[in-house]
Amino acid sequence: MAPSQWRTNMISAFKQARPPAKFLRSLFQTPPGNISRTEQVTVDVQRTGEKISPVVNLCNGHNINTLNVFTNKLFTPPTLAEAMPFECRELMQRMPGMNEYQAADVEFQAQLVQLMLDGFVELGAMIDRNIELQCSQVLQLGVLTLKDQAGNDAYVVDYKPKATHLPTAGVAWTAGGGDPLGDINSLGQVLRTDGQLNPDRLIMGGPSLDGFLSNTDVQARLDNRRMELGAVDPKLIDSGGVFYGYVWIGAYRYEIWTYANEGELPGASTNTQFIANDTCIVMSSKARLDLVFAGIPQPVAIDPRFAGFLPGRMAIPGAADIMPNIWTNDEGTQTMIGAQSRPLAIPTQIDAIGNIDTQVP
Repeated sequence: MAPSQWRTNMISAFKQARPPAKFLRSLFQTPPGNISRTEQVTVDVQRTGEKISPVVNLCNGHNINTLNVFTNKLFTPPTLAEAMPFECRELMQRMPGMNEYQAADVEFQAQLVQLMLDGFVELGAMIDRNIELQCSQVLQLGVLTLKDQAGNDAYVVDYKPKATHLPTAGVAWTAGGGDPLGDINSLGQVLRTDGQLNPDRLIMGGPSLDGFLSNTDVQARLDNRRMELGAVDPKLIDSGGVFYGYVWIGAYRYEIWTYANEGELPGASTNTQFIANDTCIVMSSKARLDLVFAGIPQPVAIDPRFAGFLPGRMAIPGAADIMPNIWTNDEGTQTMIGAQSRPLAIPTQIDAIGNIDTQVP
């Protein structure tokens, strides 16, 4: 036995891969009706106020009212399409974690199947992160801006949030004189009036949360336990969010959340936080937020040779729709896998969400 064959030992391979977190998308609903085969999606929105009945004179008729006219919103969801090729020569190479003898024992077809499964996981994760990005932009900006492969703006939807729902703190929360409780209470009152739901959830960027918790007024409120005005008890949730506790501000009891996950935007070389440092989202947990999926035409049947390898549908929790495919060239020397999706995050009840620019760097 040659020395090189007994001096080297192959231990198990290490794969660095962080599954995409789905905290923000978990706030959006995807009932079966939100998945369609159509090119566009539409929703009717009808808003009513909170009028109080006036007094009229007895036997003098009724006060006449009319139903508010609804508005129709029409959207064309963006198209996401990712693919990954596998050349036949790749099957001659060992896979991560295998030594040369184990690689020789693996049949080419079995190796191709494993490569395709790993590839589908990667493609699905990329689409997941796009959806999370959409949800983050909807909650923080009310405007959706998605980029093409070169990093240029390729898809923009302005949901037209009210300017009063996107206030800026008068003093930075990390500076002396900052008033996080006052800022949140002011926006909460606006949301209650416009959205007609009680605000009860805060989602902050890490530095904003630090500024909030270090504020002397906040600390005094959290320390006053006998009145149960608030409590801090951090917990990590499976979806990636961190629940810190709750606090009473004005008439409303707010959950306190932060979220530190990130993704690499197309054309960028560094990651971007899904929740910005200077963000404090104020919202109602009952606000209707929709995640919809439009149709993906696939007129050509799947090659029957790959029927046993192809997942019928790459389902994401929440009944999301990603369409997988496998095809090969005429010579059979290259196999390609692909995944397509047409997701769109819609703030259907946009008047029940808002965002404070905390001026935290």
